[in-house]
Amino acid sequence: MPKSLSAHELLPPSSLLTLTTVERTDAGWMVMAQGPDHARCPRCRQVSTARHSRYVRTLKDLPAVGATVSLQIRVGRWRCGTRACAVRFFADRLPDVAEFRGRRTCRANVVIRLIGYALGGRPGERLARRIGLSVSNDTLLRWVKRCAQPTTAEARVIGIDEWAKRKGHTYGTIVVDLERHTVIDVLDQHSTEVVEQWLTAHPHIEMICRDRNGRYAKAARTAAPAVRQTTDRFHLVQNLRETIERELALHLAYLRVRVTPDGLPADPRPTPVLEPPVCPPVARERQLLPARRLAIQTEIGRQLRETDQHLFDTFKALQATGRPIAVIAQQLGCNRRRLDTWAKQTQLPARQKKHPSPGSAETFREFLRQRWDAGYRNGRLLLDELRALGYKGTYKAVGKIVSPWRQGNVDFERTANDVSIPAPPPPVLTDPTQRQISPYIAATLLTIPRPDLTAGNAQIVDALKVGCPGYAVMRSLMMGFRALLKQFPPAPRTTAPQSPRTVSALHQWMARARATGIVLIQNFESRLQGDILAVEAAVTEPWSNGPVEGQVNRLKTIKRQMYGRAGVELLRARLMPLPP
Repeated sequence: MPKSLSAHELLPPSSLLTLTTVERTDAGWMVMAQGPDHARCPRCRQVSTARHSRYVRTLKDLPAVGATVSLQIRVGRWRCGTRACAVRFFADRLPDVAEFRGRRTCRANVVIRLIGYALGGRPGERLARRIGLSVSNDTLLRWVKRCAQPTTAEARVIGIDEWAKRKGHTYGTIVVDLERHTVIDVLDQHSTEVVEQWLTAHPHIEMICRDRNGRYAKAARTAAPAVRQTTDRFHLVQNLRETIERELALHLAYLRVRVTPDGLPADPRPTPVLEPPVCPPVARERQLLPARRLAIQTEIGRQLRETDQHLFDTFKALQATGRPIAVIAQQLGCNRRRLDTWAKQTQLPARQKKHPSPGSAETFREFLRQRWDAGYRNGRLLLDELRALGYKGTYKAVGKIVSPWRQGNVDFERTANDVSIPAPPPPVLTDPTQRQISPYIAATLLTIPRPDLTAGNAQIVDALKVGCPGYAVMRSLMMGFRALLKQFPPAPRTTAPQSPRTVSALHQWMARARATGIVLIQNFESRLQGDILAVEAAVTEPWSNGPVEGQVNRLKTIKRQMYGRAGVELLRARLMPLPP
């Protein structure tokens, strides 16, 4: 067993260097070596042995035993013997030892790149100094961005999704190779034009997996019409759950179950199941009118306010009896902090509205009102005027403001799209033994199969099936939709044709959704029809946006690790896989 290090271990792996001495100084280790006795001209590639002069080149090498190591190489300058060559003198090149005009060895640069890739700037700088590799945070980040290169493998199947640069304001786009689960690119914007340019520059894409984002679907249809698209199954189920939640919000007073003294739901009363009236199915391409959407949202807000008002009155009546607030909170099933606030007030406080952000459509409400009263009723022309004033939002946000002003317009409220708003529910019961179930909880319980429900949640589901209109129908639709999307698809990298049984089952489910008579469910089905090819691919193809969501979470972690100050270039460098 050797008791000392050899020259092969002390010097970088190269046949051009010869070890001379090793010294220990106050600053660390000093390794001295001799350069080659000949060199090759960088221009004409001819070998020269005519030495012009010598000089010492100092490089930082990997640390040893926690101390810095400086590598001093005595190299030479050479004369080129080729008369036709434009280079007369040249210095030694040391391939595999150091880069041209570099100040560190190649193996030290590799470690610097790894540290910067894993930790970032300042944390990497602290670690490097602790192990004896003195390097600044700027150098670490510069090397990470310098070594970031697009993957050479051509991805066939990609997943695309947005990520928040500043949540609620600006967003970017991330592209992931679903076969290798690696990031391909990180884009600075999530606009249709940027995605179109990226797809045009990558013509080898065969399949795109996306969520229900319309801009990505439009970009794929425009830039790559031959590329197949598939919708993420998780987002399909999530969209259906959100639709059911909005429908249940219209029946808030029915979402109450009687609880026993031990806190568990009581057995549902043997009353007939309430079902919504069946109405003719709507046309496939029809969407809810803006006025109709506004009416539904207004009704939801009215019912929420009515429920809060009744809860406030009940609390005040119980507070007048002298009961402690903790006992009242347990009896009513409310948050103690909420009741503490109400105890100091004589009437129900109004809901606080979020202050509009600068540049949003809400900040131009007064201008839109003036133009509307002046007779300008074309939404697109109003949008153009707002663009000239600096508005950066969408037409949809402008439509939410002007839609209420159209009510009463016969041309706007066409009878073909007349959908009656559900009748207002009965007043909230004053029985303190009843528990109010939020629409979110009621919709979430719809997505859980019976074997996965707890005993208490199963009793809540049974009670809502009896007492809430359409709850049993919507649960049947949700369970059928989940079962449809959970069928085992063909294995990746196969060209197996679509299963007619699966596609036919999807269309059968959509026919059931149209026949329910529930307007929001019919609206959800009509949107599926508008993207039917991608929805069918979601049923038959194995791909999903799960790896993309994981990479988005990784991006958020890296972004927060750098206190949110990382630019898109640095995020792309730290997300993309390291080159070999």
